[in-house]
Amino acid sequence: MRFVCVLFCSLMVSTALCQNADDHSNLAGKWQIDPARSDGTDGITLNIQVNSDDSIHYRRDTQAGGTAEFTCTTDGKECDMTDAGHKAKISLWYNGSALVMMETKGNNVLKRKLTVTGATLEMQVIPIVPQGRTDKLIFIKQS
Repeated sequence: MRFVCVLFCSLMVSTALCQNADDHSNLAGKWQIDPARSDGTDGITLNIQVNSDDSIHYRRDTQAGGTAEFTCTTDGKECDMTDAGHKAKISLWYNGSALVMMETKGNNVLKRKLTVTGATLEMQVIPIVPQGRTDKLIFIKQS
């Protein structure tokens, strides 16, 4: 019985880790924020490139001149990023069709969840440490 339980658990974990890339949101492209549908921010552009090795190159530019940029795989491993000239760490993985980004800057931890429906990208911004209000940002695909 123990063997059956271990085998079943192993199969469940393997299935979760080997999700088909077709199930993932199509994040690639240039995205412009829709300030009328977003929580308290404007002037943000995202440039997202999905590479053949399943890594993602991500660049976020703000109207104020701040830039966040990284290239990272989607297997949950930690990668380096820069955010407005400051070093940070990022981890990426898929939760179903949504891309989850866990960002650590010093003692602050922020989770972003990205989903795409047609030409609209929704980003939930969830402060983990310190806790705070979840914001929703809506982007429209430009190219």
